[in-house]
Amino acid sequence: MKSFMVVLIILMFCTFALAHEHTVSPEMRKQHGSMSVIGKQWSICKKDLNNNNYVDARKALEKIQKAVAGLEKFKPHKNSEKMDEFRQQTHIFKDNLTKLSEALTGKKSEDVKSLVGMIDNGCLKCHETFR
Repeated sequence: MKSFMVVLIILMFCTFALAHEHTVSPEMRKQHGSMSVIGKQWSICKKDLNNNNYVDARKALEKIQKAVAGLEKFKPHKNSEKMDEFRQQTHIFKDNLTKLSEALTGKKSEDVKSLVGMIDNGCLKCHETFR
C-alpha cells in the first residue's frame, strides 16, 4: 500500500509539472543562444588573455561581437520597464568590446586589463538588474 501511495504521489507531481511547463518562443531561444555564446566566448577570451594569447583572445572576442548583434532588442527577464537603461548598458557593452578589440590589436596590456574589468562589471550590473 505504501509503494502504491508513493507511485501515486510521483505521478501526481509529474502531471503537475507537465501541466505547468511553458514553451519557449523562438525569439527567446535565439536570445538565450546568443547569451550562451557570449558567456562561453568571454570565458575563453579571458583565459587566453591571462595566458597572453592575444591572437586567440581576439578570435573569441570576434565571436562575441557577432553574437551581440541586436542585443539592444532583447527582452530582459525582469525590469522590462527599464528598456532605456537596458539599451544604454548594451551600448556601453558593445563600445567596451570595440575598445578591447582595439587594445588587443595595439597590444596595450594596461588598457586590456582595465577593459576586462569594465566588461565584467558591466555584465554583473546588467544581469543583476535585468536577468
